[in-house]
Amino acid sequence: LRPGASGPEALYPVVTQLGLGAQYLMGATFLRGEGVHVVGRPDARGRTRTDQLYTVEVEHETYDPVGLGFDVAGILSYAGSSLGEDSANDNQNDGYAGLRFTWNDVGSTEISVLAGHDFDFGSTTLTVEFERRLNDRLLLSIEAFEVFDVGRDPALSPLENAGGVRLELTTYF
Repeated sequence: LRPGASGPEALYPVVTQLGLGAQYLMGATFLRGEGVHVVGRPDARGRTRTDQLYTVEVEHETYDPVGLGFDVAGILSYAGSSLGEDSANDNQNDGYAGLRFTWNDVGSTEISVLAGHDFDFGSTTLTVEFERRLNDRLLLSIEAFEVFDVGRDPALSPLENAGGVRLELTTYF
């Protein structure tokens, strides 16, 4: 928004973006990287900026490590950008680590645990997800999350020690 004669006016500038993504699979290890270069984005002061955003991730899958019929994947990820404090982007300097447990059953049962940490503001999130096909047409998803140690992030301060649960039932036809 910017000030206008009759009040705030919405500003919808045209920006130029160029993105590139790459993936590489080495046996049980998956590497992924994505980058976006943005030209012409206005900042909070109305100046035009050029920014870069990027994500790198490594995932390693271990097949049935304890002989109980499920696979375990370890996930490490980093999201960064040049946006700085000028943006409400949640992924400016954040790291993520998690585990995904996948059962080799008819329902494709999957449980994921992911922790994220914002290195700029010190906030931490914990997410636990459960997903299972109930039949050929229904998929059940449950996600629980908790936000800890919001720290210096003013945008997240209302979420200090907040959490929630999302239940989703998807039907396919």
